[in-house]
Amino acid sequence: MNVQPLETDDMIVVTVGVPTRRASDLDVAVAGNVVGILGPGGFRHEVPMLPSADLSRLRAYLFHDILELRAPRGENEGNPRFARITVQPIS
Repeated sequence: MNVQPLETDDMIVVTVGVPTRRASDLDVAVAGNVVGILGPGGFRHEVPMLPSADLSRLRAYLFHDILELRAPRGENEGNPRFARITVQPIS
């Protein structure tokens, strides 16, 4: 699965199809400049983020079976070495 980030003036957005509609089924974490996604049925996906993404402010949203990762553009000097991201369901 090849996922391409979408860049706007102030945000980097990546969408990934996932095998669930429940946010609690997903484990999302940042390690360096990569976002790892684990889900049911052995689902595993890694998304390399652009260098301009501020991953310290990364947010994850789930709408049906689409996970959207949003990171503001900015300096990435504060990017976490490792951090878990809470997935917010959108109904």
